[in-house]
Amino acid sequence: MRVRKTKQPLVVPPAGRGVSGAAFEALPNATPFTWSLRPLRFRGEFMGIGLLMFRTDLLPAEVGERSQVMDWVGHYLSARQLHAVSEQAAERNASLQRFLGFSSGLIRQLGGEDLASYTVNEVRRLSGCNRVSLLRREGRGDWRVAAVSGSEEIDKGSLVVKTMEAMFGRMCATATVRGLNLGEPTSEEEEALLEQMENLGDTASVLACIPEGGDERVGFGLMLESSEPGFFPEVRPGENPDRRLQVTLWMANQAGLALGESHRNSALPLRRLALGLDQARRDWRETRRRRPYLVVAVLLALFVVAMLLPVQRKVEGACVLVPTRRAPVVAEIGGRVAEVLVKEGSVVKSGEPVVRLDVERLTTELRVAEREIERLEADARRYRAGEDMGGFRVVSLQAERAREQAEQLRLEIGFANPGSPIDGVVLTKDVELLRGRVVTLGELLCEVAALEDWDLQVEIEEADFGLVRRALEKGKALPVDYILQARSDIRLRTQLSSEGQLSQMAYVNQTRNVFYAHLGGIDVPPELRDRLRPGFSGRAKIALGRRPLAVVLFGNFAAYVRYHWAF
Repeated sequence: MRVRKTKQPLVVPPAGRGVSGAAFEALPNATPFTWSLRPLRFRGEFMGIGLLMFRTDLLPAEVGERSQVMDWVGHYLSARQLHAVSEQAAERNASLQRFLGFSSGLIRQLGGEDLASYTVNEVRRLSGCNRVSLLRREGRGDWRVAAVSGSEEIDKGSLVVKTMEAMFGRMCATATVRGLNLGEPTSEEEEALLEQMENLGDTASVLACIPEGGDERVGFGLMLESSEPGFFPEVRPGENPDRRLQVTLWMANQAGLALGESHRNSALPLRRLALGLDQARRDWRETRRRRPYLVVAVLLALFVVAMLLPVQRKVEGACVLVPTRRAPVVAEIGGRVAEVLVKEGSVVKSGEPVVRLDVERLTTELRVAEREIERLEADARRYRAGEDMGGFRVVSLQAERAREQAEQLRLEIGFANPGSPIDGVVLTKDVELLRGRVVTLGELLCEVAALEDWDLQVEIEEADFGLVRRALEKGKALPVDYILQARSDIRLRTQLSSEGQLSQMAYVNQTRNVFYAHLGGIDVPPELRDRLRPGFSGRAKIALGRRPLAVVLFGNFAAYVRYHWAF
């Protein structure tokens, strides 16, 4: 203390040999060496006291001379101290940079899910704990895990997640910040939950906090877990938390404010439209000076894309669904329709009658013919008994003609009930109106179709017919995509494989000529098969192959010029 106060060197010989230098009474030196105490200075600043021990055979002048080496120790200690101070400053600066990076990272995260994932991972990295979880409170006040550090997906039904939710809800039921460690006195329920968390995830210390930023509808919470006992101390009211806990609570509050703002911004009406308009306004202002060059660059880029980008060349036209098997039911004899046995949509079997004609006249003629046959047969027997062979032959010929007439009447009566030629469904509308109508031989009564298999008829414009034929000549099937007006939500696909599926002549459709592509046996999805009806119409596109956009446009323009101007 004497050297520190006087800032003067002091030489202390062993006990019993006296003291030289600055006076210092009762200075103990029970060693067999001579002490040399010198103040350590650097640029006039006191750095400490240096102690050297010498042999007792040295003179005091020699001891003082050799002790001057301690003056250089002050310079060395000062450099080391400055280095340590600079290291501490650099460490504090790096820590400050990390926390500033955390705050700026919260600002850069726009989406709620990205912000939650960033929060838990950064808080875990900066706090040094094992796991950080973000919980969200909605509705009745139940807490639900929204994000976990190191996990992209959360199994919300797992025992670990349910235990975490129960633990957080229990800890934050009475306080916004609580620390809990395994083995510390607490309630039985909290102790049981903490032991369960230790068994599931080796958790020995838990910190639960509700940061700022929530409201009465939505709240956020952070739960930090560590396997080190006592990592998070218990927070008592009125006490200042330690530095680690202060930093952790600061990060939690920053994250809570960011999450609250993100939730409120996402709930704003027309938020996406407003953000898009604001971004467009900023881009427009930034590019005002460079706008002419930008326009030229965009035009050049579009031209290059048009020259090089391959596009699918397609032929588009109307389409209609027709059943593969259809058959008409015609009248095989003339007569009046007495009864109609079916209606539109009726399911019929092959041979099942659809109408019944009036056969009263034919029945009467058949009875007359049968009585005539009986009379002629009786006359034939009488002529034969009288051995009148001439009369017998005449009567026999008349009886044969009567039998043929009766057989013809029976055949016509059998034709009076025309039946369906195939199994299917009646398609004719208002078939019931045939009742009482007189039909002639061969007249169409109704149409029956089987609805298991379907064909597609696609209209092809006369100007596009040559393109389709040239594409088929390459030997590859052409994909055909089509949709139906009745089910525009389902996109269907088939293919055009040969020229035999094209009609051999053009048909007049209003004021234009069209060809038809008949695509048989198309594949229909099971969910659509039972809902199809004959005559469903739609739009179809036949893909002819990929060509550069400029080639396609130039080809269409050249064809138009040749047909309308150059001819």
